[in-house]
Amino acid sequence: MLFVLAVTCGVAVGNIYFPQALVPLIATGLRTSSDGATLAVSATQIGYAGGIFLLVPLGTAFRTGGFCSLCSVSRGSACYSLDAPETCRCWSLAVCW
Repeated sequence: MLFVLAVTCGVAVGNIYFPQALVPLIATGLRTSSDGATLAVSATQIGYAGGIFLLVPLGTAFRTGGFCSLCSVSRGSACYSLDAPETCRCWSLAVCW
């Protein structure tokens, strides 16, 4: 069980840092410059760090069910706003939100 948890944590954290190597492909896919794609990758990492520092401690302060529902709805709203992004900057703001 410890091995499964270690692999899961490694993949979850690695998933945040793997896009750094894929910046040119992300830029092509989003039809933006390499700087814009780098901004998107950085915004994802900042959002991840913010979630760890802000949301994880709140999980012990509130009932888990309501807190998970709130997180799911807010993340779903952010993903819905990504349906047709006009610029990479809009995408970055939605990910950080």
